[in-house]
Amino acid sequence: RFDKVVVLNDLNTAVLKEILLGSLDSPLARTRRYFESLELDLEIEDVAAALIAERAAQENRTGARALREVFSEIVNPLEFDPMREAKPGPSGRKFIRIDAERVKRSFR
Repeated sequence: RFDKVVVLNDLNTAVLKEILLGSLDSPLARTRRYFESLELDLEIEDVAAALIAERAAQENRTGARALREVFSEIVNPLEFDPMREAKPGPSGRKFIRIDAERVKRSFR
C-alpha cells in the first residue's frame, strides 16, 4: 500500500520481455527449474518471447502478473508430458523449445 496517491505507468512490451527473460522469479525461470529437475533443458526463441510479452502487455491492468497467465497457456500442456515433446540436443541432453509457432497456436 502507498501512503499517497501514486501514478504508475503500464509496463510496455520491451519491459515485459526483459522481465520474462531476465528475472530470477519469472514464469520462464520457474519452468526451466522444473524441467531441469526432469533432466530437460527449456529454450525459448526471441520472437516467441516477444509474442508472449505483447500478449501480456494487452492485459495492462495486471502488469507483470499477466506474464504468468500468458506463459501458463503455452507451457501447461508441456508440463504434464514433457518427454513427448523433448528432442535430443547437441550435448546429448534432451530439450524442449518454445518457438513462435507454438506461441501463436496457443493464442488461437
